[in-house]
Amino acid sequence: MGGCGLKKKVLRVSAKPEYGFTPKTWEEREIEMSDRLVDAFNKLKKRSRWVFPTVSGKRHAHIYKIVERVAERAKIEGAHPHKFRSTFLTRLLQSGCDIANVQALAGHKSIKTTQRYLGVSTELRREAVNRLNFPESTMSAE
Repeated sequence: MGGCGLKKKVLRVSAKPEYGFTPKTWEEREIEMSDRLVDAFNKLKKRSRWVFPTVSGKRHAHIYKIVERVAERAKIEGAHPHKFRSTFLTRLLQSGCDIANVQALAGHKSIKTTQRYLGVSTELRREAVNRLNFPESTMSAE
C-alpha cells in the first residue's frame, strides 16, 4: 500500500517503482477503511512512519514477506495477500454489501472480474432470500 490517511480513513494503493511494484492496471486508488480499523491504527505505538515497518524501521519491499512471516508464526499454510483479498471481498458480500460497492472496493472495472472472486454458497443464497420482507396478509394461511 502506498500510504495510510487516517484522517481521510483511506489506504492508498500507489506505484513503488523503486521496488518494482505498480497496481495491476497502473491506476492508483484510495480504499476506504472502516472506523474500527482506523481506531486500531491510531492506538498502535508509533515506531516508524510505516504501519508495518521492517525490524530497522524501514518500509518493506513487498507485502508478501510480511504475510509469509505472520502466517508462519500462526502456523497457517498457503497464506498470501491475494487470499486475504478474496476473503475480504467475499465477507463484504456476506455482510450484505451490494456487488457494485464490492467492485469499487476491489478496484475492478468489470463486475465480471469481481464475480470471479466470489464463491457464493447455497447457505448465502438462502440468507439472501430470507432477508426479503413480505406483508403478513400475503403469508397467512386462510
